[in-house]
Amino acid sequence: MKSESSLGRIPQPAPAADPLPLSAGVRVRCATGEELTPQQLEQIEALDDVIFAALDGNPAALDESARLYRQAAAQTHPAALDESREQYLKKAESIVADYRTQAGASLAKTFAALEILTLVAE
Repeated sequence: MKSESSLGRIPQPAPAADPLPLSAGVRVRCATGEELTPQQLEQIEALDDVIFAALDGNPAALDESARLYRQAAAQTHPAALDESREQYLKKAESIVADYRTQAGASLAKTFAALEILTLVAE
């Protein structure tokens, strides 16, 4: 017979380990093998957050995206930014395609997608 403490209990997974801080010796390289500094990685991650928020229709993120994109373009390795740019293009193109084919698609998201497409084409 099972003890009262084990009846009806769902086993809980072990808590996830905290990710290693960038200062813990973790090295990130872009596709060309260039190593990114922790600051460059943080900059690209912040840019990713802002661009995808803009593509989800956040107007404040759209306003901030141009400044952060130009800053990242000036301060990070071009190959590292290219990897992110590909993801922005895929998402933006998908939003524009949805607007063309779906009657209820968001005009604000489509506008943001067109703005992002223009930005990354610079």
